[in-house]
Amino acid sequence: MWRSLSRVQREQWLIAASNRHFKWKRRRQGWPDAEPGTVFVIDAAAIVDYPALMCALGEAINGPGGYFGGLNSASLEDCLYGTFGVTLPFVLRVENMNVCPSLFDEVLDALRFHGVKIEAELFDIGAQTLDD
Repeated sequence: MWRSLSRVQREQWLIAASNRHFKWKRRRQGWPDAEPGTVFVIDAAAIVDYPALMCALGEAINGPGGYFGGLNSASLEDCLYGTFGVTLPFVLRVENMNVCPSLFDEVLDALRFHGVKIEAELFDIGAQTLDD
């Protein structure tokens, strides 16, 4: 649903997803995080800006309307320490990465720093591992 929204609306979507996550977490004492090594997939073809990237990441990890970081890097790093759907290390597969590679730099660097394996699939090229 967030794909058809404007940038401002996507920013509001992230706030709503965050509020939903914390409300649910308080009410239910959280939900189980995925096992280490789980592969999460995002399609970069729908990503046009940073809020769209964070919406896609939240959806990949926690399902539609899911939250996994907001409008700043601190919120993303908070999500890497449990109760946000993942257990480190995990794999993030980015399909169609060549559509908007510059949008990913800050996010991928933060994820790699925490041991996340990044796999990229480019149009017409196939899968590539972007880790050193």
